[in-house]
Amino acid sequence: MRGSRTLAWSLAREIVQYTLVGFVATAVVVLSQNLLRRMDDLTTVGFTGADLLQVLRCLLPMLTAYTIPVALLFGAVLAIRRRVSDAEVLAMRACGLGLRSLVVPTLCVGIAASATSAWLLIGVEHEARQELIRLFNRVAARGGVLKARDFQGIGQRVIYVAERHRDDRLEGVMISDRSQSPPFVIFAEEGRLSLDGENALLHLALGQGELHIGDGEPDDEYRRVLFDHLDYEVDVSSVMSADTRPVRPKQMSLDELRGVIARGEAGDPLRDLKKREPVYYQLEIHRRFALPLAPLLFSVAAVPLALVGQRSSRAWGPLACAGLAFGFYALLTLMQYLARAGWIPAAFAFWLPSALLFAAAVHWLRRVDGVSTA
Repeated sequence: MRGSRTLAWSLAREIVQYTLVGFVATAVVVLSQNLLRRMDDLTTVGFTGADLLQVLRCLLPMLTAYTIPVALLFGAVLAIRRRVSDAEVLAMRACGLGLRSLVVPTLCVGIAASATSAWLLIGVEHEARQELIRLFNRVAARGGVLKARDFQGIGQRVIYVAERHRDDRLEGVMISDRSQSPPFVIFAEEGRLSLDGENALLHLALGQGELHIGDGEPDDEYRRVLFDHLDYEVDVSSVMSADTRPVRPKQMSLDELRGVIARGEAGDPLRDLKKREPVYYQLEIHRRFALPLAPLLFSVAAVPLALVGQRSSRAWGPLACAGLAFGFYALLTLMQYLARAGWIPAAFAFWLPSALLFAAAVHWLRRVDGVSTA
C-alpha cells in the first residue's frame, strides 16, 4: 500500500508540474498576442507600466478558466505517456497495480483544478472584467482630457499643453481658470499628469512657473506669483463616462444575470444592455457552472488517451490532446450558436458537450481496462 501511495503522489506531482508548464506557456502566448496588438494605441493615450500590471492582474483570472483544462489535459497525458514509454506502467501491472493507480491521482488533480476554475468563473471573472473596463475608461479619459497643442475647455477652465510624453510628463502648460474669484492664469515650464478615476479628478503637479491673479479689470488687484512647485486639480466628471454599470453578460454577477432574464421574460426590451435577448444571459449562467467541470472531464479522458498507441511513440499524447480539446471547444461553440438561434435550449449548449465528453471518457476507460486485464 505504501508503494501504491508513493506512486500516486509521484504521478500527481508530475501531472501538476507538466500542467503548470503548459499553463504558463499558453498564458504567455495569449497575453502577448492580445497586449502587443494594442500596445501602441494604449501607450499613445498614456498607458503606463502600473496600468499594464493591473491589466495583467485582471486578465489572469479570465484566461485561467480556459487555459487550466487544456493545460491539465496535456499535463496528465504527458506524465502518463512518459511512464508508458519508459515501461513503468508495464512494471506497475506486473506488480499487481491496475488502472486505478493511474486514475485516482489524475482525478484528484482534476478535482482541484475544477474547484479552482469554479471559483474563478463564478466569483472572480466578472469582477475582473468590470475592473478592466474601468481601467481602460480611466486610461482613455486620461489620454483624452489633455492633448498636446490643443486648447481643452473643461467647464470654466481652458488648459493648453505644448508637449505631452507617454509617461504623462508635460511641457509648456498654460491654464486659464475663471471658475474662481478672482480668476487666474498659470504658466508652467513642466508638469506631470495623474487621474483619480474614482473621484473624477485630474491632478497636475506643475513646476517652474508663474501664477497671474486677476483679469486686468480696474477694480481688481493684480498679483504675480513665482513658484517652483504647484499642485492643481480639475474636476473632469463632465468628460468621463458616469455610467459604469455592467452591460454585457460576462461582466455581471449571477444575481444581475437572473435579474436581466426576469426582465426579458416580463417583456422588457433591455435597451440599456449590449445584448437584448435573454438567451445570452441564460447561456452565461450555464457557462459558469458547466465549464468548471472541464478539467475533471479532461482528467478522466487523459488516462485512456495516454495508454493507447505504441509505447515508443511520444508524439501520440500531444496529438490526441489537441484533437480532443479542439473537438470539445468546437462543439461548445456550435451548440452556443444553435442556442442563440433558438434551435436548442440554452442548457444544452454547455451540458450536452460535457455529458458527451464524460460518456466518451468512461467508455475509453472501460476499454483500456478491459484490454489491460485480458
